[in-house]
Amino acid sequence: MDTNKPNLYDILDRFYQTLNEKDGEKLEGYFTDEAIYDDPDLGIVGLAVRTKSAVVRTLLAHMNSFSQLKIKIDGVLVEGNRATVTWTFQGIITTDLIEKKFSGVDTLWFDNKGKIYQLRSKWNPSDHSYGKIEPVYRD
Repeated sequence: MDTNKPNLYDILDRFYQTLNEKDGEKLEGYFTDEAIYDDPDLGIVGLAVRTKSAVVRTLLAHMNSFSQLKIKIDGVLVEGNRATVTWTFQGIITTDLIEKKFSGVDTLWFDNKGKIYQLRSKWNPSDHSYGKIEPVYRD
């Protein structure tokens, strides 16, 4: 076993906790400079968000549209430098105070230092009542 290899399970636990905290500065520490975020359910099919700061701003825009946010990891599978995470997302929409809960799956690719260089999200898009998030495509 390679003891120098980052523990992706630990990184993933901390990453999703940081999403719950909505801490942009900490979030930036998880991504490579040229990170890519692809989430077709946010209306950005084929237009991946590129660069660390753009990815973080887009994630925060989504997270900040909810109060009492809780993302719970339901399962994790790590194979090499790729992880698949199933999760449940629950929060109250800040504009109309309606509670929403939905589930999804993220696939994350990591470099050899344990930084995310690509994040692809898929979730249950059956309820878009909170509106679309305007992604930031490039810096």
